Amino acid sequence: MYISKAEREEFKVLSKELLGSSSRWQKLLDSGQTVITTKTVIQNIPATETTEETTKEVEVMDLLNGTRQWHKVWHTPETLKAYLLDLKSKRDAFLEKKRLQEEEAKNEKEAAEQIEKLQEVAGGSAI
Repeated sequence: MYISKAEREEFKVLSKELLGSSSRWQKLLDSGQTVITTKTVIQNIPATETTEETTKEVEVMDLLNGTRQWHKVWHTPETLKAYLLDLKSKRDAFLEKKRLQEEEAKNEKEAAEQIEKLQEVAGGSAI
């Protein structure tokens, strides 16, 4: 299987960024990837005071007599690239969400500190 030098470099960069090692992509391509077998289950979400009862699809592990089931996924260069790009998009979305949560927490903390300072200035300290 021929992989051009440009593709190899792209795989090295993606692998280093996402998997921690620039050669990990070669192992995924040669040896495959072990994945837990999952199944889709419809889960009922109970009603609360503000929301109605709903359902959603959830991926759960497929167990056989209480044992996890595994299967091997073999990649071609195209599927490996798609897998790495999908992994990168998921990671970027997670990091963006984390950054927004940290920013929101920082803003809440600053607002609480400003309110506290305003109360001390306006009403004096209770001490």
